[in-house]
Amino acid sequence: MTHSTVRDARGVILHRPGPRGDCDYAIGVVTTDDNSVLDTFVAEGSNAGLASLATLEHVADFAAASNLRILTRVGHAAIRDWLEQQTPWHVVPDYLHGDNGRALQNLATELLVDHIGAVTADLPPLQIATDASARVGHPGIGIAYVTDRGDYQQQHLADELSVLTGELQAIRMALTHQRATRIQILTDSHTSAQWINGPCHSNNFRTARLVEDIRELAKGRDVTVKWVRSHNGHRLNEIADRLAVSARRNAEAHVADDIRRQISDHIVAGLRRRKPAPGRPPRHETSREDTNR
Repeated sequence: MTHSTVRDARGVILHRPGPRGDCDYAIGVVTTDDNSVLDTFVAEGSNAGLASLATLEHVADFAAASNLRILTRVGHAAIRDWLEQQTPWHVVPDYLHGDNGRALQNLATELLVDHIGAVTADLPPLQIATDASARVGHPGIGIAYVTDRGDYQQQHLADELSVLTGELQAIRMALTHQRATRIQILTDSHTSAQWINGPCHSNNFRTARLVEDIRELAKGRDVTVKWVRSHNGHRLNEIADRLAVSARRNAEAHVADDIRRQISDHIVAGLRRRKPAPGRPPRHETSREDTNR
Protein backbone atom coordinates (compact mmCIF):
# COMPACT_ATOMS: atom_id res chain seq x y z
CA MET A 1 0.00 0.00 0.00
CA THR A 2 1.30 3.50 -0.83
CA HIS A 3 0.19 6.80 0.57
CA SER A 4 -1.45 7.66 -2.76
CA THR A 5 -4.00 4.90 -2.22
CA VAL A 6 -5.07 6.31 1.13
CA ARG A 7 -8.18 8.47 1.15
CA ASP A 8 -8.75 11.33 3.58
CA ALA A 9 -11.67 11.39 5.99
CA ARG A 10 -12.68 13.29 9.11
CA GLY A 11 -13.49 11.89 12.53
CA VAL A 12 -14.45 12.97 16.00
CA ILE A 13 -14.33 11.18 19.35
CA LEU A 14 -16.51 12.62 22.10
CA HIS A 15 -17.41 11.40 25.58
CA ARG A 16 -20.27 11.98 28.01
CA PRO A 17 -21.11 10.64 31.49
CA GLY A 18 -23.95 8.20 31.96
CA PRO A 19 -27.15 9.37 33.66
CA ARG A 20 -26.11 8.16 37.13
CA GLY A 21 -22.47 9.23 36.79
CA ASP A 22 -21.02 5.77 37.47
CA CYS A 23 -19.85 5.13 33.90
CA ASP A 24 -19.00 7.06 30.74
CA TYR A 25 -19.79 6.63 27.06
CA ALA A 26 -17.67 7.66 24.08
CA ILE A 27 -18.57 7.81 20.41
CA GLY A 28 -16.45 7.83 17.29
CA VAL A 29 -17.94 9.13 14.04
CA VAL A 30 -16.06 9.06 10.71
CA THR A 31 -17.30 10.95 7.66
CA THR A 32 -16.13 11.88 4.20
CA ASP A 33 -15.42 15.49 3.25
CA ASP A 34 -19.01 15.81 2.00
CA ASN A 35 -20.35 14.66 5.42
CA SER A 36 -21.37 11.15 4.37
CA VAL A 37 -21.10 8.91 7.44
CA LEU A 38 -18.65 6.05 6.99
CA ASP A 39 -18.65 4.57 10.50
CA THR A 40 -19.99 5.08 14.04
CA PHE A 41 -18.94 3.30 17.20
CA VAL A 42 -19.93 3.68 20.87
CA ALA A 43 -17.98 2.34 23.85
CA GLU A 44 -18.80 2.27 27.56
CA GLY A 45 -16.18 2.47 30.30
CA SER A 46 -15.84 3.06 34.02
CA ASN A 47 -14.39 6.46 33.17
CA ALA A 48 -14.15 8.80 30.19
CA GLY A 49 -10.54 7.91 29.44
CA LEU A 50 -11.18 4.18 29.07
CA ALA A 51 -14.28 4.74 26.94
CA SER A 52 -12.42 7.22 24.71
CA LEU A 53 -9.41 4.92 24.36
CA ALA A 54 -11.59 1.99 23.29
CA THR A 55 -13.25 4.23 20.72
CA LEU A 56 -9.90 5.49 19.41
CA GLU A 57 -8.70 1.90 18.97
CA HIS A 58 -11.82 1.11 16.92
CA VAL A 59 -11.35 4.23 14.75
CA ALA A 60 -7.70 3.27 14.14
CA ASP A 61 -8.67 -0.29 13.15
CA PHE A 62 -11.38 1.04 10.84
CA ALA A 63 -8.95 3.49 9.23
CA ALA A 64 -6.35 0.80 8.59
CA ALA A 65 -8.90 -1.66 7.19
CA SER A 66 -10.41 1.02 4.91
CA ASN A 67 -7.18 2.67 3.73
CA LEU A 68 -8.18 5.96 5.32
CA ARG A 69 -6.21 8.80 6.84
CA ILE A 70 -8.67 10.21 9.36
CA LEU A 71 -8.15 13.74 10.66
CA THR A 72 -9.61 13.24 14.12
CA ARG A 73 -10.72 15.61 16.86
CA VAL A 74 -10.44 13.90 20.26
CA GLY A 75 -12.44 15.43 23.10
CA HIS A 76 -10.61 13.75 25.98
CA ALA A 77 -7.58 15.92 26.78
CA ALA A 78 -5.25 13.16 28.03
CA ILE A 79 -6.03 10.86 25.09
CA ARG A 80 -5.57 13.78 22.66
CA ASP A 81 -2.20 14.70 24.22
CA TRP A 82 -1.05 11.09 23.98
CA LEU A 83 -2.12 10.83 20.33
CA GLU A 84 -0.28 14.05 19.45
CA GLN A 85 2.96 12.52 20.77
CA GLN A 86 2.63 9.51 18.47
CA THR A 87 3.48 9.35 14.76
CA PRO A 88 0.27 7.82 13.44
CA TRP A 89 -0.53 7.62 9.77
CA HIS A 90 -4.11 6.42 9.74
CA VAL A 91 -5.41 8.55 12.64
CA VAL A 92 -4.06 12.09 12.72
CA PRO A 93 -5.02 14.48 15.55
CA ASP A 94 -6.74 17.60 14.27
CA TYR A 95 -8.99 20.29 15.75
CA LEU A 96 -11.33 20.36 12.72
CA HIS A 97 -12.10 24.04 12.77
CA GLY A 98 -14.76 25.48 10.47
CA ASP A 99 -18.36 24.69 9.63
CA ASN A 100 -17.72 21.08 8.61
CA GLY A 101 -15.91 20.39 11.87
CA ARG A 102 -18.71 21.90 13.94
CA ALA A 103 -21.32 19.97 11.97
CA LEU A 104 -19.46 16.72 12.64
CA GLN A 105 -19.21 17.44 16.37
CA ASN A 106 -22.92 18.30 16.53
CA LEU A 107 -23.78 15.06 14.72
CA ALA A 108 -21.62 13.00 17.10
CA THR A 109 -23.14 14.70 20.14
CA GLU A 110 -26.66 14.06 18.90
CA LEU A 111 -25.93 10.40 18.16
CA LEU A 112 -24.27 9.87 21.55
CA VAL A 113 -27.11 11.50 23.49
CA ASP A 114 -29.65 9.37 21.60
CA HIS A 115 -27.65 6.20 22.29
CA ILE A 116 -27.31 6.91 26.02
CA GLY A 117 -31.00 7.75 26.25
CA ALA A 118 -31.95 4.48 24.55
CA VAL A 119 -29.73 2.15 26.61
CA THR A 120 -30.44 3.84 29.97
CA ALA A 121 -34.11 4.66 29.56
CA ASP A 122 -35.12 2.42 32.47
CA LEU A 123 -32.45 3.65 34.90
CA PRO A 124 -33.76 5.75 37.81
CA PRO A 125 -32.16 9.12 38.53
CA LEU A 126 -29.29 9.34 40.96
CA GLN A 127 -30.84 10.40 44.25
CA ILE A 128 -28.78 12.86 46.31
CA ALA A 129 -29.85 14.05 49.75
CA THR A 130 -28.35 17.32 51.01
CA ASP A 131 -28.44 19.01 54.42
CA ALA A 132 -26.94 21.67 56.65
CA SER A 133 -26.41 21.75 60.43
CA ALA A 134 -26.01 24.76 62.73
CA ARG A 135 -25.51 25.36 66.43
CA VAL A 136 -27.93 28.05 67.59
CA GLY A 137 -26.17 31.28 68.42
CA HIS A 138 -22.78 30.17 67.14
CA PRO A 139 -21.08 30.66 63.76
CA GLY A 140 -20.18 27.64 61.70
CA ILE A 141 -22.38 25.45 59.48
CA GLY A 142 -21.79 21.83 58.60
CA ILE A 143 -23.01 20.82 55.13
CA ALA A 144 -23.10 17.48 53.38
CA TYR A 145 -24.56 15.44 50.57
CA VAL A 146 -24.89 11.68 50.09
CA THR A 147 -25.96 9.70 47.03
CA ASP A 148 -28.08 6.56 46.97
CA ARG A 149 -24.93 4.52 46.27
CA GLY A 150 -23.02 5.88 49.26
CA ASP A 151 -20.82 8.59 47.70
CA TYR A 152 -20.64 11.62 49.97
CA GLN A 153 -18.90 14.89 50.69
CA GLN A 154 -18.84 17.19 53.71
CA GLN A 155 -17.65 20.72 54.43
CA HIS A 156 -17.50 23.00 57.43
CA LEU A 157 -18.25 26.67 56.71
CA ALA A 158 -16.47 28.19 59.71
CA ASP A 159 -17.88 31.72 59.61
CA GLU A 160 -21.32 31.02 58.14
CA LEU A 161 -24.40 31.92 60.21
CA SER A 162 -27.29 31.23 57.82
CA VAL A 163 -28.68 27.69 57.68
CA LEU A 164 -30.48 28.56 54.44
CA THR A 165 -27.20 29.59 52.85
CA GLY A 166 -25.71 26.31 54.06
CA GLU A 167 -28.58 24.31 52.55
CA LEU A 168 -28.04 25.98 49.19
CA GLN A 169 -24.28 25.47 49.37
CA ALA A 170 -24.84 21.76 50.04
CA ILE A 171 -26.95 21.50 46.87
CA ARG A 172 -24.35 23.41 44.86
CA MET A 173 -21.62 21.14 46.23
CA ALA A 174 -23.55 18.04 45.16
CA LEU A 175 -24.12 19.27 41.61
CA THR A 176 -20.50 20.43 41.35
CA HIS A 177 -18.96 17.10 42.34
CA GLN A 178 -21.44 14.59 40.90
CA ARG A 179 -21.19 14.12 37.13
CA ALA A 180 -24.53 12.36 36.71
CA THR A 181 -26.88 13.78 34.08
CA ARG A 182 -30.09 12.45 35.64
CA ILE A 183 -30.37 13.62 39.26
CA GLN A 184 -33.03 14.03 41.93
CA ILE A 185 -31.95 16.33 44.76
CA LEU A 186 -33.72 15.72 48.08
CA THR A 187 -33.64 18.67 50.47
CA ASP A 188 -35.52 19.34 53.71
CA SER A 189 -35.23 23.08 53.07
CA HIS A 190 -38.62 24.07 51.69
CA THR A 191 -37.39 27.57 50.83
CA SER A 192 -34.40 26.23 48.89
CA ALA A 193 -36.63 23.94 46.82
CA GLN A 194 -39.10 26.74 46.11
CA TRP A 195 -36.45 29.23 45.05
CA ILE A 196 -34.61 26.77 42.80
CA ASN A 197 -37.80 25.51 41.16
CA GLY A 198 -39.47 28.92 40.86
CA PRO A 199 -38.83 32.63 41.35
CA CYS A 200 -36.15 33.49 43.90
CA HIS A 201 -37.51 36.19 46.20
CA SER A 202 -34.36 36.70 48.25
CA ASN A 203 -33.02 40.22 48.68
CA ASN A 204 -29.69 38.79 49.81
CA PHE A 205 -27.09 38.90 47.04
CA ARG A 206 -25.21 35.80 48.24
CA THR A 207 -28.38 33.73 48.48
CA ALA A 208 -29.60 34.83 45.06
CA ARG A 209 -26.17 34.07 43.59
CA LEU A 210 -26.21 30.56 45.06
CA VAL A 211 -29.59 29.90 43.45
CA GLU A 212 -28.23 31.09 40.09
CA ASP A 213 -25.13 28.90 40.50
CA ILE A 214 -27.33 25.86 41.11
CA ARG A 215 -29.45 26.59 38.05
CA GLU A 216 -26.31 26.94 35.93
CA LEU A 217 -24.95 23.62 37.19
CA ALA A 218 -28.27 21.96 36.32
CA LYS A 219 -28.27 23.19 32.71
CA GLY A 220 -27.92 20.42 30.17
CA ARG A 221 -28.86 17.81 32.78
CA ASP A 222 -32.14 16.33 33.95
CA VAL A 223 -32.13 17.71 37.50
CA THR A 224 -35.14 17.88 39.81
CA VAL A 225 -35.17 19.32 43.33
CA LYS A 226 -37.69 17.76 45.71
CA TRP A 227 -38.58 18.81 49.24
CA VAL A 228 -38.73 16.07 51.89
CA ARG A 229 -39.85 16.56 55.47
CA SER A 230 -36.93 16.46 57.89
CA HIS A 231 -36.70 13.82 60.64
CA ASN A 232 -39.58 11.93 59.09
CA GLY A 233 -37.88 8.59 58.50
CA HIS A 234 -36.53 9.24 54.99
CA ARG A 235 -33.35 7.17 55.09
CA LEU A 236 -31.23 9.19 52.67
CA ASN A 237 -32.27 12.48 54.29
CA GLU A 238 -31.42 11.13 57.74
CA ILE A 239 -27.95 10.08 56.57
CA ALA A 240 -27.33 13.50 55.01
CA ASP A 241 -28.40 15.09 58.31
CA ARG A 242 -25.97 12.93 60.29
CA LEU A 243 -23.13 13.77 57.87
CA ALA A 244 -23.83 17.51 58.17
CA VAL A 245 -23.98 17.30 61.97
CA SER A 246 -20.73 15.33 62.10
CA ALA A 247 -19.01 17.85 59.81
CA ARG A 248 -19.91 20.66 62.22
CA ARG A 249 -19.22 18.83 65.49
CA ASN A 250 -15.93 17.35 64.29
CA ALA A 251 -14.73 20.79 63.23
CA GLU A 252 -15.77 22.33 66.55
CA ALA A 253 -13.95 19.57 68.46
CA HIS A 254 -10.88 19.62 66.15
CA VAL A 255 -11.21 15.90 65.47
CA ALA A 256 -8.35 14.43 63.44
CA ASP A 257 -9.01 13.89 59.73
CA ASP A 258 -8.63 10.11 59.85
CA ILE A 259 -11.16 9.86 62.68
CA ARG A 260 -13.58 12.11 60.77
CA ARG A 261 -13.31 9.77 57.80
CA GLN A 262 -14.02 6.72 59.96
CA ILE A 263 -17.10 8.39 61.46
CA SER A 264 -18.45 9.39 58.05
CA ASP A 265 -17.74 5.99 56.51
CA HIS A 266 -19.65 4.37 59.36
CA ILE A 267 -22.63 6.68 58.74
CA VAL A 268 -22.93 5.66 55.08
CA ALA A 269 -21.94 2.00 55.53
CA GLY A 270 -25.54 0.78 55.35
CA LEU A 271 -26.06 2.41 51.95
CA ARG A 272 -22.96 0.75 50.53
CA ARG A 273 -23.95 -2.69 51.78
CA ARG A 274 -27.47 -2.34 50.44
CA LYS A 275 -26.58 -0.93 46.99
CA PRO A 276 -23.11 -2.03 45.92
CA ALA A 277 -21.86 -0.87 42.56
CA PRO A 278 -20.39 -3.96 40.84
CA GLY A 279 -16.87 -3.24 39.69
CA ARG A 280 -17.19 0.42 40.72
CA PRO A 281 -16.38 0.97 44.41
CA PRO A 282 -18.12 3.97 46.02
CA ARG A 283 -16.16 7.19 45.95
CA HIS A 284 -16.01 9.78 48.67
CA GLU A 285 -14.08 12.84 49.63
CA THR A 286 -14.14 15.19 52.58
CA SER A 287 -12.89 18.70 52.89
CA ARG A 288 -13.19 21.69 55.12
CA GLU A 289 -13.86 25.24 54.11
CA ASP A 290 -12.61 27.92 56.51
CA THR A 291 -14.07 30.93 54.74
CA ASN A 292 -17.37 31.77 53.11
CA ARG A 293 -17.72 31.43 49.38
